[in-house]
Amino acid sequence: MTHFSNTLTRIPAVAASSQQAKQKVKSSNQALKVSPIKNLADATAAFQLLYKEYLVRGYCSENSTSMHYSFFCLLPTSRTFIVKSDNKVIATISLIIDSPCGLPMECAFRNEVNSYRKHERKVAEVGLLALDQEFVNRMHSSNNPLKTTLLSLLWGAMKEFAIASGVTDYLNVCHPKHEKLYSNFGFNSVGPVKTYTGAEGNLGMPMWADMSSCADTAFDASPVNESPSNFLDSEALLWNSKLVRYLIFDRTEIVQKMTNSQLSYFKYLYPELSPG
Repeated sequence: MTHFSNTLTRIPAVAASSQQAKQKVKSSNQALKVSPIKNLADATAAFQLLYKEYLVRGYCSENSTSMHYSFFCLLPTSRTFIVKSDNKVIATISLIIDSPCGLPMECAFRNEVNSYRKHERKVAEVGLLALDQEFVNRMHSSNNPLKTTLLSLLWGAMKEFAIASGVTDYLNVCHPKHEKLYSNFGFNSVGPVKTYTGAEGNLGMPMWADMSSCADTAFDASPVNESPSNFLDSEALLWNSKLVRYLIFDRTEIVQKMTNSQLSYFKYLYPELSPG
């Protein structure tokens, strides 16, 4: 799910307005850096940002950790990307590649997911997208290019990883009011709107995009960026049994959402797990 209520300019238009955006972003003296999460501190900051932005919109429920994430995020094939400003996480997105655990959206849209698993297609779910709205509003309160910049950075990093991983199809569930955002990236609605338990019973719309025709937000089209290198395994946090136990198996409310087959797969991936 996403939390954007304002209509955004079409993402490919970033290139056309890059000079104006570059001047505005640079004037704030904030260096924006995009990367996968590299350590537990990055993961905690990303999950805390998601919690802050989703809780106020009713997309998640309160919990004692003040973090929001899915156990799918801790699969070795998943990646969570972040954008930092002055070492503070101000944006995040996750890509969950299909695995024996399935995809998060299958709790409501299994038929839609299965239809894209056919013909040797490799599917991945785009989700857990959030921007620090307080930061965005403070930095550029009017005629704001920063949202588009952050989205472009996140999308470019995620797409780099998706291509390297052989992903052919993106899937997503968004609230109907955010359909425009994803259509700007080349997504199309592929099923009926349903009540979605993955977002606390809010409405969810299944969407799909073909990687071969998905909107291209190339790194050189982004107003501020670094080299698009090192977005893969060389930088990404490698999950281990200790971290998985801390973030999943020590949280009853997360374990209760897992099926027996998903629990078994995690124990296979992380054999040192010994949940009570």
